[in-house]
Amino acid sequence: MGAPALGWVNEPPTVVEHTFSDLFLLTLLCVNSCDAQTRDEIGRTQVRRLFQATALLSVGAAIGFGAVVVSAGASPAPQTATNLNITGNAIGQPLPVRIAASGFTPGSLVFVEQCDGTDPTGVGWSPTSNCDLGSSSSPSIADDSGKVVLSATDSNHAFTAFKGESPQSLFNCLSPNQPTLNASNGLIDYRNCQVRISSNNTAVTSDQVFYDITLPDAPWEAFAHPGGGCSGQRVLGTWKPTPGETNVTAPETLSTSLMKSTAVGHPAFAGTCTAAGVAGTLTPKSFAMKAVGSTSCAATASDPPISGKITIVMNEIDPATTHPYQIQAFVRRTPAVDASAPDITLYEGTVIKGPGVGSTVVGTLYEDPITKNAPHVVTSTGYTDTHSQLTQCKAGTATLSTVEIGSGTSKFGGTATGLKFGY
Repeated sequence: MGAPALGWVNEPPTVVEHTFSDLFLLTLLCVNSCDAQTRDEIGRTQVRRLFQATALLSVGAAIGFGAVVVSAGASPAPQTATNLNITGNAIGQPLPVRIAASGFTPGSLVFVEQCDGTDPTGVGWSPTSNCDLGSSSSPSIADDSGKVVLSATDSNHAFTAFKGESPQSLFNCLSPNQPTLNASNGLIDYRNCQVRISSNNTAVTSDQVFYDITLPDAPWEAFAHPGGGCSGQRVLGTWKPTPGETNVTAPETLSTSLMKSTAVGHPAFAGTCTAAGVAGTLTPKSFAMKAVGSTSCAATASDPPISGKITIVMNEIDPATTHPYQIQAFVRRTPAVDASAPDITLYEGTVIKGPGVGSTVVGTLYEDPITKNAPHVVTSTGYTDTHSQLTQCKAGTATLSTVEIGSGTSKFGGTATGLKFGY
């Protein structure tokens, strides 16, 4: 067996506690066996307070959440730093983790919160400015032996890392390949954020424990070779998914076309596209998708997806063919991928024709129910927002017939990225 790594993955979610002798052995092993990054991480531990266990992240593939085990000691000796890879869902959102910690005063409250990447031993560091109280779950109580467990399935105490802007807009925590947010929100970006466990969320404590976290990339953020994408389209979709959670056997068809404005000339809400090997921006003149499968309004991300083909025809001419640029892709549609926004749907597949042929297409789109306007009602699209019908359809009390599909902020407050191409 090689030298222990600072952060384990793909192991069963078991509790492992390490003694000080284990940590000493880890240091000796790393002298000759660890890579430069790991040796540097161990070197940093000399300026932190000791907690008598390393942290362990285990990802249970069958149950979909990680296990983090942390033992905290109140000794004034330097503590150990550990990097933890946080598991994400299908669109790169962090999943809850299980944390077990010891070394606290029996009966005391124990808090967990997410902090920026600033060294907590530095001058001026404070949990009220370098950590975000809004990321903290309800405190847990240390048992008679000074231990505490934050279960990943406990809605009150489970810790779920945030990705992006912090809840109180203090700083940004980014995954390794996530685009910077500083230009859009003015906050400092950190790709080395930390989690702090302590007996006081607002003051430095002798029992505080830190470990560095690596947040999950979304599939499109992890592209080694990004190849453009399409966003800004507003697409009219027609389909009638089965209401409620009935046993679905009949196939359903989702068909789309670009929505058009009610303004003079009726311009389409075309958005823009970019593609590998094509200079400049492309403007779609049509966006046609036909996906078929058995589904319902109450379908989840674990249910079989429906699948089909997307064809996007541009206004611009391809000089190689003298015809308009065209991108075709086979895709599958997976609903309910965002727990906070039920109208966010994941599309993923392969480009089969046009620029970037052979590349992956992946991204999220919102799907919000709409209703055609009555003659006396005027809106920019000719349709009225009726997104509450989605909730009713999930409950089995309403049916759908028309939806608006697009990117940006959804009617339920989610964020849809649009389609991304890459390898």
